[in-house]
Amino acid sequence: MALVLEILLYADFFEVLKNTVLSALLTVCNSAGEALDTGQQTAIMEVGSQLWTVLNIKQIIGQPYIQQTFSLLLALLGFFVQTLDPRLIIQVVTLQTSLLKLEPPDHVCLAMLTFLSSLGNLFIPHTIQDRILPNMSCIFALLLADRNWLLEQHTLEAFTQFAEGTNHEEIVPQCLSSEETKNKVVSFLEKTGFVHETEAAKVERVKQEKGIFWEPFATVTVEEVKRPPLQPCAKRARHEFPLEEEYRSALQTVAEALEATESLLQKAPAPPWLLMEMEALQERIDKLRRCIL
Repeated sequence: MALVLEILLYADFFEVLKNTVLSALLTVCNSAGEALDTGQQTAIMEVGSQLWTVLNIKQIIGQPYIQQTFSLLLALLGFFVQTLDPRLIIQVVTLQTSLLKLEPPDHVCLAMLTFLSSLGNLFIPHTIQDRILPNMSCIFALLLADRNWLLEQHTLEAFTQFAEGTNHEEIVPQCLSSEETKNKVVSFLEKTGFVHETEAAKVERVKQEKGIFWEPFATVTVEEVKRPPLQPCAKRARHEFPLEEEYRSALQTVAEALEATESLLQKAPAPPWLLMEMEALQERIDKLRRCIL
């Protein structure tokens, strides 16, 4: 554990390594749960806090690797939200509010929801409520107003979870910034969100879902191709196929994502949207297979 945390602190030169280690650390936390002793929890939170301080909005908007770091850190901080320093929570929600106004990629918005959901069961001291609650209501209001179907559904799920568990009921109506948003939430609660969806709208929605899921993988893979090697190799072995290493790296990323999903299924029931996501993935895999053949 100590070596993993040390790598995270000093892996700035290679974001891929940092993100891989962060992902592994998050998996360990999810698996170990309460088995982590106080010292380990404190060490992880300290590293997470230090990594958070070096993030800035311009990097998150413009660099896919930093977007992954941001997303993984949000999930990690959400895991320890009950013991986080209130000052760090203020920093997190403040950055999220500013970031949303710049219209970040959808997968970054989805990562924000993971952290927001974790705040539902958190009691926020009165002395800092005015620095956290307005930001939270602003984030939910912006995401609930989004027109992307997949993001909208995740936001409705996260908002419902938050509203059911929060001790700060006063901010719930503040998140419903319009009559349209109110009706959307009511419709979701009544499970009638897509009764009147046309076939054309359904096709367009599925296309968007596929794009959101694959965008982080595709963008990072392209950057890997462009990234120069850390040092020149005097005699590099010739590959029979162009970009063979990049192909292997991309497939390894997808394999790790599938393993993580499998691990989650062993711990808790799948959310309702997961099957549709898997079907969309299967269609994409079939298309790639046809391209190879």
